[in-house]
Amino acid sequence: MNVPAPRRRLALLGAGAVLLMTAAAAGLLWQRSVHAHDGFVDDAAVEQGLTLLTNPEGRLQLPVREGETSLEMTAWTRDVLRRVGLPAPELSPAPEAFDAESARYSPVWSTYFAVLAGLPVPSDQRTAAEEAVAALAVAPDDRAAADVMMSMWAAQQAGLGDALPPAALAWARDQVQECHGNAYTLVHTVQALTATGEQEEPLVVALRGCLAESGAGVTAPQVPRHEEELLATVGEALAFDEVGWPADVPRDAYAAALAPQPWSWSDPWWSAFSLRGFVAAGGDPVAYAPVAREWVEHLDEDGTMPVLMIDQPNPEQDMFAAMIAHRVGVEWSGLPAQTLRATAADVAQWPDERHATWTLSAYLQGVELTQEESERSAEPVRRCAQDTVDLGSLRRHWVCELAADALGVDVADADVGPAFYRGLEPAAAVEAAAVLEPTDLPAEVRSAITTVASEPGRHGTQTVAQALLVARRFPGTLTDEAPLVDAIERARAEADLSGLYTTTPGDGVVDVYATYWVCAADAEEPAR
Repeated sequence: MNVPAPRRRLALLGAGAVLLMTAAAAGLLWQRSVHAHDGFVDDAAVEQGLTLLTNPEGRLQLPVREGETSLEMTAWTRDVLRRVGLPAPELSPAPEAFDAESARYSPVWSTYFAVLAGLPVPSDQRTAAEEAVAALAVAPDDRAAADVMMSMWAAQQAGLGDALPPAALAWARDQVQECHGNAYTLVHTVQALTATGEQEEPLVVALRGCLAESGAGVTAPQVPRHEEELLATVGEALAFDEVGWPADVPRDAYAAALAPQPWSWSDPWWSAFSLRGFVAAGGDPVAYAPVAREWVEHLDEDGTMPVLMIDQPNPEQDMFAAMIAHRVGVEWSGLPAQTLRATAADVAQWPDERHATWTLSAYLQGVELTQEESERSAEPVRRCAQDTVDLGSLRRHWVCELAADALGVDVADADVGPAFYRGLEPAAAVEAAAVLEPTDLPAEVRSAITTVASEPGRHGTQTVAQALLVARRFPGTLTDEAPLVDAIERARAEADLSGLYTTTPGDGVVDVYATYWVCAADAEEPAR
């Protein structure tokens, strides 16, 4: 059904009218959504999953993953310690310590992680890595191209650069000259090429042109909230550091966005990458010392890091838990009023979007806001809802628009036409359409949905769910939605978290953003 955007904003939450300020009115939000079809989301299981993930304070905490020793996490932990200037505990793993993980990585990356961790590389592993490097070839598509370019960088870092084949080097040089890739991939490719003795200046000039072409640095970056945003922000910081920071690029804003914050780091990988970008933007690495000490606390006696994700409660996760619960019509027992207000202790330092997150959480949880609290958030929410929309700000813009509707703040719809969607990758195109809710579906989005549906296994759960949602809004977009539904069902988390969904099928990591879009797609009437 093709509903204009103003009605659809809160319809995404399952509400048909602007949210009111009183707890009594907010209670109406918990009425169960009525599905006119048999959906694939198990509402009771969603409720159970959210309950199991809620800590005693009423905050959502995603699972801590523990298990076998991780070579990768060990390497990133020691990388953070080294960059911060803290001593690393003695590393003495048993010979078989990393066996369970070895199948996950290519010989190139296994060797890189061993070198990064400071471990000796067995001769047979080095031989296998050299052979893998020598076999690197021109990639058939964009995703494979990024893998090849990053493998070239890892090979150089691991001391395997001499094995890189000339044809692959020439191809990588063309990728930079033609701006094939994002800032993160391109800057690492430049570093890999210059390490081979390639003339640096032409590559730097090309990289500088790619940054200008992409619009990097035009707007100040926000604190990254998920992996894609982290890689984008870090990639731009590293690239600007490589080419020289232009005077009109807000270097301090990059440092601020990548500084350690309670909800902006969740495992040693995230810490290591944030730290690299933070330092490239002029930040003092000592600021990451508390993060580094946190990881030391979780090292095993032999100095290795187990597979884990230490997940700090964060406002955005709390908000999505409330959105998921409301979307499927169940109650989530998190975020009582006193807990929610306790999270506002540092309100004076909040960026605009943090006001939006907090406001939505309050309304969806039935917390009655005072007039002072509503007025405090109204202007920041208005500002962020009316900011210019680009690919990097889609989620931020969406949340701010929802919060504006919740507060009754009048904001204009995003002024985005069909040209916005041209040239976007399928994942970006379907997310933009899901968030911006065009009244007419651009041809580029139709094509993107068809691409996702043809090979759903190549895309994450979020993208598959958003493709299904948009297709259901515009009947006739797909002749068969079964491949998308099947892919979503494969992404359910295991065992007692079966009502929630993972980032990709089988990875076991609950993704609340992806879960929300799954629930939204399920509640949308299937196209007839």
